[in-house]
Amino acid sequence: MTSQIVVINQCGIAIASDTLTTNSGYHGQVKTIPSNTKIHQLGEEHLVAILHSGNVFLGNVQWETLVREWSLSLNHRFDHLGDYIVNFEEWIAANAPVFKFDEAMMLFTTVCNEFSDVFGMADGSLAVTLRNKAADPTSSTDKEFDEAVCAALDSYIAYAFGRPPYGDLTPDIVAQALEANKVDILGDFIEHAKQFGTFEFGKSVAKKLEEFACQLLIRFVPTSNSIKLNFVGFGKNDILGQRIEVTIRNFYLGHIRMNVESYGTDNPGDYPMIGKIAQSDAIGAFIQGVDGYSRDMFSSVALEIVDGITALSDEHKEEFRTKFSERTGDILRTQFTQPLLDTLSTLGITGMTRFAEMMIRFQCLRAASIAGEATVGGFVESLNITRDRGIDWHERMTLDSHPIETASHVFA
Repeated sequence: MTSQIVVINQCGIAIASDTLTTNSGYHGQVKTIPSNTKIHQLGEEHLVAILHSGNVFLGNVQWETLVREWSLSLNHRFDHLGDYIVNFEEWIAANAPVFKFDEAMMLFTTVCNEFSDVFGMADGSLAVTLRNKAADPTSSTDKEFDEAVCAALDSYIAYAFGRPPYGDLTPDIVAQALEANKVDILGDFIEHAKQFGTFEFGKSVAKKLEEFACQLLIRFVPTSNSIKLNFVGFGKNDILGQRIEVTIRNFYLGHIRMNVESYGTDNPGDYPMIGKIAQSDAIGAFIQGVDGYSRDMFSSVALEIVDGITALSDEHKEEFRTKFSERTGDILRTQFTQPLLDTLSTLGITGMTRFAEMMIRFQCLRAASIAGEATVGGFVESLNITRDRGIDWHERMTLDSHPIETASHVFA
């Protein structure tokens, strides 16, 4: 996991990130390495840094290799931060042969990862259907079973595949690519289904799975199996700091398949802004007074108590949830979030950088003090970006400041 924060006010931008990397290998074990930098600074001319979280590899190429080689190709500053993303996308497409992307494997892994998401929904209709069939094979005929599986897949398609298609892809184009690359969709589906039991699926399921794969691949579908790159900084004509999050699903059919979300504006009144990236429950609790999970838990407890005193109809329960959320939200914004934003609006760039660094340290402390292995931690890196002074690192890993002879971990 990762914990990162981007804080922007009218003075500039402050960034901080942990450096702990978790690697889940094919051996089934998890290794953590505490000192992998997740911030890439573009060349001196560019007032842009890129924060990485999520998957490390696109195909067989590490994210930093892609970013490094792309950054070396830049010969001038762009007018706006968004122009860097456009250039990055075009450069990846033009240089794909250099990186030896295996299209068959990338199509397969995209579908495989989505199957993992589908089967990972323990209470989803597909998991329920397979569990019921495994528990009692006579509970349905083969036809009824196939129909139930198809209905479950249709339900997931309606739930998850709602975004518009990429402009260059259609189901027919994707179907031809799957066939040409001999992507075994049914075989992978059967492998995933083995966690519930051994099943035989008919032709109707095979056809539905082809539709599933085509509908998936023609659009961006959010997943935890993705690379996130947050581009942060100033284009040549950006007066205010900007953050643009690029979520990369994969590369196939000539283009990188990604989603782009912008979090900056050209209106000074919209600042300051706080961008929490990846693991941030402790940071969220500090900023908002309580994190979203705890807030929902308190709402459920309060509803349970009220319902125990006087039985409520479903309509009244929903009304309670809505009003409880609205009222607590107003209180938390007034008592915690707005005063913090008021403070950040007046901070200088040094103070704001220290704030960002402390937030990541706070999240690392939370991760180290709760049950289970810490998923964020290691050395905390931080920097700030201003239009007049450029990029200034506040904390950065070097052999001088973190000698191997005194490290607590062989890679720290």
